[in-house]
Amino acid sequence: MKKFILTSPKFTGEVMFGYDHNGDLIYYNNEINDEVVVKWMKRFIPIDINELQSFKTKVQATVTEVPEDLTFDRFWNAYDKKINRKRAEPIFKKLTDGEKMQAIVRIKAYQEYCHYKHRAIADPEKYLRELFETDWGKMK
Repeated sequence: MKKFILTSPKFTGEVMFGYDHNGDLIYYNNEINDEVVVKWMKRFIPIDINELQSFKTKVQATVTEVPEDLTFDRFWNAYDKKINRKRAEPIFKKLTDGEKMQAIVRIKAYQEYCHYKHRAIADPEKYLRELFETDWGKMK
């Protein structure tokens, strides 16, 4: 199954879509806190993976594919600073799937940003509490 997270500055929360190997919608989880947006979205749900791109444009959103593995071990292995695992793991486990995906996907950009700015990367605990939500690829 391929999973995607849809987010937008136009609403709070996230929507997760899951598609089978044929590209058909088999999973939908809406965590948006705005009734009007939720009702509108229900009318236009992309039931086929090919409709996802046009849906993204309609709602002016960002769609990110979720890595298959959202475990703490995946995060820990990707993060270059191995310190305080016992404090970082419970923080990671409290994150939503969308937040876990962001935390994992943005590690590389964050570490490249720190290298470019000649900064040490933060402890994993601090990264998970404060830094993973920043879009480091757009930082200068």
